[in-house]
Amino acid sequence: RITEFKDIGADVIVNAANMEVQFGGGVSGVIAKAAGGGAIANAIDQEAQELLQILHSRALKSH
Repeated sequence: RITEFKDIGADVIVNAANMEVQFGGGVSGVIAKAAGGGAIANAIDQEAQELLQILHSRALKSH
């Protein structure tokens, strides 16, 4: 039985947390904590926001 994300041995863990792609409580909070919290979670958040902006701009251009 796996009780810690770090014990999974995966390169990536995906969680469809919310439309804003931001860490919060629940599963996304546990993932952020397992990633090291703080600076790492902030870097992941920043990257996610940049990718989200790209996706939104592409969606607008396609309509």
